[in-house]
Amino acid sequence: AGSLHKYKNGGVQNWDDFHISEIQDTLNGLADRYNIKLNNAFLHSVEVGVNIPLKYKPQRIIKSVICHKGKPFKELSKKGKFLGIVCEHVDYDIKIYDKSYQQRISNIGYILRFEIKFKRVRMLESCGICSLSDLKKRECLENVLPILITKLKEIVFFDFYTDTKELTDKQLLRWERFSNIHYWENLNRKQY
Repeated sequence: AGSLHKYKNGGVQNWDDFHISEIQDTLNGLADRYNIKLNNAFLHSVEVGVNIPLKYKPQRIIKSVICHKGKPFKELSKKGKFLGIVCEHVDYDIKIYDKSYQQRISNIGYILRFEIKFKRVRMLESCGICSLSDLKKRECLENVLPILITKLKEIVFFDFYTDTKELTDKQLLRWERFSNIHYWENLNRKQY
């Protein structure tokens, strides 16, 4: 189905670590097994993400997400089951979801997945990634990390678990304003 990580694991799962050496081995194996010329296998979309182990349910973080650059997240579900949230843009989607729930794994604890789906590769071209062979290059993959970090920093999170009893009226008004997704929708960059 296109997941190199799942392919590495025999098509079963993609919740474990997937190091650069394993990416290289997987791509070399694909090239040998199916006689693929990696230089000629151009990418049309790519998903890149990180699995973050937590000591608590990922829903606490998922439910605290307000928006990305003023755009709200939508529910991400599969077969009617809530997995997480997604914010769709023209060139990419940002997904935040409960990887441990999706993979039906309870023996390893909780895993939050933060992922960017590059729907068009023009964002990746600046990283030097155009074909499968580029995914074997450490420097190209390392160039993707700043994009992940930037997109994460652009997300507005709000702690709905805050105890508001001690807040002044002015602070409470700000708390209510900032917790409302509609407040963030029409702000310009400076206000944001």
